[in-house]
Amino acid sequence: MHDMKTCEVDDIVGATHLYGHDGLRGAFDHFCDRWQYGVEVLLEDGGKIARALNASMDAYIENDNTVEQTFRATGAGDDPAREVADG
Repeated sequence: MHDMKTCEVDDIVGATHLYGHDGLRGAFDHFCDRWQYGVEVLLEDGGKIARALNASMDAYIENDNTVEQTFRATGAGDDPAREVADG
């Protein structure tokens, strides 16, 4: 995503004399403008997906830490199920 943000599609459009025809260069320029718009939409959507995945990851990490602390706290004291297990 970083590479696409730093290199715009519009940059590949050359000078008119390279195309041999003003209409051809104009059509290619229009194509590149639309292509650039599509790239920007994809980058925006990719950013949203990355933020959502990072938020999910953070939630899983937080939950794992909470569960780990619960297990550690249970193991540090008396076993609350001892009476049931011992009959």
